[in-house]
Amino acid sequence: MRLITYTFATRLIATIGAITLAMASYSATFTGSGVGAIADGTNSTCPGPGAPLNITFSATGLTSTALTDVRVSMTFGTAHAWGGDISATLISPTGVNFPLFGRIGAVSATGVGTSANLSGTYVFVDPAITTNNIWTAAANVGTGDVVEGTYATTPVGGDGVVNPPTPTNFLAAFSSLTTPAVLNGTWTLQMTDNCEMDTGAITAASLTLQQSAPPLQYSFAPTSIHFPTIPANTPSYAYPVVVFAPASNAQNIGFPANACVMSGTNPGDFMRVPDALSVAPGATGQLLVQFRPSSNGNKSATMTCTAQPSGVTPAQIIVQLDGAGGDALPPPNCYDVDGDGVMNPLVDGLFITRLQLGFTPQAAANNIAFQAPRNTTKKVAGFMLERCGYVPPSTP
Repeated sequence: MRLITYTFATRLIATIGAITLAMASYSATFTGSGVGAIADGTNSTCPGPGAPLNITFSATGLTSTALTDVRVSMTFGTAHAWGGDISATLISPTGVNFPLFGRIGAVSATGVGTSANLSGTYVFVDPAITTNNIWTAAANVGTGDVVEGTYATTPVGGDGVVNPPTPTNFLAAFSSLTTPAVLNGTWTLQMTDNCEMDTGAITAASLTLQQSAPPLQYSFAPTSIHFPTIPANTPSYAYPVVVFAPASNAQNIGFPANACVMSGTNPGDFMRVPDALSVAPGATGQLLVQFRPSSNGNKSATMTCTAQPSGVTPAQIIVQLDGAGGDALPPPNCYDVDGDGVMNPLVDGLFITRLQLGFTPQAAANNIAFQAPRNTTKKVAGFMLERCGYVPPSTP
């Protein structure tokens, strides 16, 4: 169990650009399976470990970011007398393992450790969260119950270990796990009794993994728009820059009406249609751009659009624009899409009908044999966009 707290233009050569934004963190808590009695140790001379109790956690939904917190909770529903017998180790799906504690109080190779009881719920965390030391807590109660609570991880007792030992770097042990392939899967809490005579049982356990949330992202296309030659002071059709936001985003990506600025040689000859744009997770939207040459000749500019939320750096769409002012082109025959002089109902008519039904140009051209001079889908679609006012659908 897991609980989570948290148009088309064929003449426009598309290159996808991605921008990321910072987000808060989130955590997922996974309930352990396989709780039960911890098998007794096999030797009165410690350590003589018995068969381990393997409690598993099925982790899902973790993403490509590093862990920012790891917490393991265990409940000794049946108290284990002589807590110095017990050791606990967390093992990742790929086998990275790290002891939470072990042989509390043992400072020699065969030491029996503390006689304090483990009874109730204990949570083990990185020492950045707390410096509470379970060795100190055990020493404070003698043969009583170690106080329930949250403790820093500590090394396994044995030869050369001091009492109390310095807490260990729990989080750092798993810092190399940064992809879904190694984070998701079966984690294991391995409980071992290292000395015979005393027993106990785990009745509940959980694993909490916290990450920085995946970054907000969006992509856009194209990165350049080539407008046709049109008469001076005549506006072109609006060309789209398609913005796509993946479903993993946690909030909308926005471009206010004043989000775009023109720069370069002829910034006054190009304009973004000033409509505010907000793209929801998993959705697409369009920034529309027009060309209105002030005079004959070649024109160029760069459009830079800054995304919201504010404070993100960088967060820009940059599109190169060019076109030309010149003599008016002859009126197009938009019913002869391939320009072969024949308005064929199974070619021109079928293609136009499909467009009217909302097909993309690629889909509308399926199984249609266009003739010269516009004998490819790219040429036909470019003609429809530039000369006939075709408005493409909102697809990236």
